[in-house]
Amino acid sequence: MFDVHEVRAHPTSPNIVAAAAAVGLCVSLDGGQTWEIVSQGLELKYSLAVAVLHDEVLFGIADGPFAKQSQIWRWKIGSESVDQVRDGLPEWLDGKVDTGQIAASSERAVFVDGGGKLWLSEAGSKGWKCLTPDIPYPFGFYYYLIEGKYSFPRVKSYDPARL
Repeated sequence: MFDVHEVRAHPTSPNIVAAAAAVGLCVSLDGGQTWEIVSQGLELKYSLAVAVLHDEVLFGIADGPFAKQSQIWRWKIGSESVDQVRDGLPEWLDGKVDTGQIAASSERAVFVDGGGKLWLSEAGSKGWKCLTPDIPYPFGFYYYLIEGKYSFPRVKSYDPARL
């Protein structure tokens, strides 16, 4: 039994399922019948968010549920190990990449970190760009695909003064 935070299926191969969990990245290649923990190469294992691209899975790693910093890692589907995603990303992101704060569509991926920075890659897990550095109080977003051609993130945030 694992503390699972987010689960995503591959968009075109539904037998491939990935889950972000307290023990790291959990993957299934048979539609969830059996699961394997992929953690070779991970020092920290706590994961809250996951997204699936065409040939790889992106997931956030942090030092716990109240992390002050986190990282994005990738698992090439079918491999036995994972590696940290850099290529435009800093070694450590501000705060955690929380459940609902990472999404992917085809070869594009987007996430928002706990510091309010919105990151976009239009090449799978490569070529990351910070689109905006200061989204106030992010807690999730939607990733839209317009007419199968253009995509953009829509960020959800809240104002604690309005609570």
